[in-house]
Amino acid sequence: MKKVFVLIILLALALAVTPKEAKADSITYDLNYTKVAEFGAPSYGTVKLELISNTIQFTIDLADGVGFNIIDSGSHHAFTFNGTLGGAVTIGSFSDTDFSQGSAGANSPFGAFEYSVDSSCINGSGCGPNSLTFVVSRIGGFTTVNQLVELSTGGDPNAFFAVDVANAAGNTGVVGSRGPISTPEPTSLLLLGTGLASLGMMYRRKK
Repeated sequence: MKKVFVLIILLALALAVTPKEAKADSITYDLNYTKVAEFGAPSYGTVKLELISNTIQFTIDLADGVGFNIIDSGSHHAFTFNGTLGGAVTIGSFSDTDFSQGSAGANSPFGAFEYSVDSSCINGSGCGPNSLTFVVSRIGGFTTVNQLVELSTGGDPNAFFAVDVANAAGNTGVVGSRGPISTPEPTSLLLLGTGLASLGMMYRRKK
């Protein structure tokens, strides 16, 4: 019996550490990649998506000492993302008036994106805040956050989201998200709890 419960615990732990794609109405992605050595090791912040009614709210929280950087210069946007449905979207309800909806474009080195947010910050100033929220809507609405989670194309590498930032030292560049933050699912936690409780009961019986 002891071997069975040990196997249950090992299975639960394996499930708990496996990254899960968004299937609920919210998910948080880690900004965990850049080619700018001066930014140091990740994480550079997070991007959270929440389904609110039939719209999707983005919350971008950048790490301490990092702020949004640049207005669209042809190769960079303040923030870029893709969708699985295609077609036009409306980006609004910005928490900061320096930001506005942009057009499709690139965010080097992460390639091409379908949608963007632009900032009126001056390149290299780091004048932007380190947090931002906005809402994305479309005709027909959204039914899941997954509909605004899609890898870029033509990047080196591709990313789900990209943010143009500047740090306190004046270094500028783009950071991207290569995947969501891993969180244990309820089923995994239940299996783990059951296994631990069973082992506890066995230990008490032996005593």
